[in-house]
Parts: sequence; structure tokens; C-alpha cells
Amino acid sequence: MSAIEETDRSTASRFRLTLPAHTAHLQLVRLTVAALASDVLSVEEIEDVKVAVEELTAAAMAPTTGEPDVHLEFLVDTDSLTVAGERSLDGVAQLVTHDFLSTILDAVCDSHEVGTTPGQASFSFKKLARGR
Repeated sequence: MSAIEETDRSTASRFRLTLPAHTAHLQLVRLTVAALASDVLSVEEIEDVKVAVEELTAAAMAPTTGEPDVHLEFLVDTDSLTVAGERSLDGVAQLVTHDFLSTILDAVCDSHEVGTTPGQASFSFKKLARGR
């Protein structure tokens, strides 16, 4: 998985997490993103990325058919955190999102994308550091 564009910055660190596509594991995702963001983002910004990653990962876990795992990639830079996720889906399964998701993401992220192509669900978001 290389959903996050390559970066020229030598300061960026890339991390990957693969976990079972069960909502019982959302706490692990929230803790992981908080730990990775702790040196870059303010407390309020960390709360924002915890909301974003939980909402998007839950959406990727929702289809009942597909790969049993969700794959996440985190890019931590000196001034931002970028998160991307993907899951292979069976047949015509779609990423399930609620109507309010875009509103939530607009409030907590600087940019975000959510998409489903045949056989693949994906998402990404970026949060810029402003409060430290």
C-alpha cells in the first residue's frame, strides 16, 4: 500500500497498520493516530484526527464482504499528519458512509477524500499543524 504520495521531505516518517475489519478495533486506531500526532499537533488537533480516523475507518469496515483487513498508512511530518486507508471489497460492495460524514470531515480535516472503485474502498485526510 502506498496511498500517500511520496514526499521529498527528509523529516517525514511513514507508518503502516493493518488490522481486522471489526469495529472493536477502532480504539486501537484512535490510540495509534494520537500517539503518532503527539509531537506534531496540538491537543485540539489530535482530537480532530482521532474523530476523522475513527469515522473513516469505521466506514471502511462497514461492508460485510471483502478483505478481512483494513490497511492504514500514516505520514507524520513536521507540520502535518496525513492518513490513508484502504480495504478490498467483493463484487459491487460499496463504502458505507452516513450523510453527516462530509460535514464532520470538513470540520476536523484540512483536506479529505473518500471513494469506492470496483473492488476497492479508500480514504485519506490531512491535518495541518497550527496550534503548537
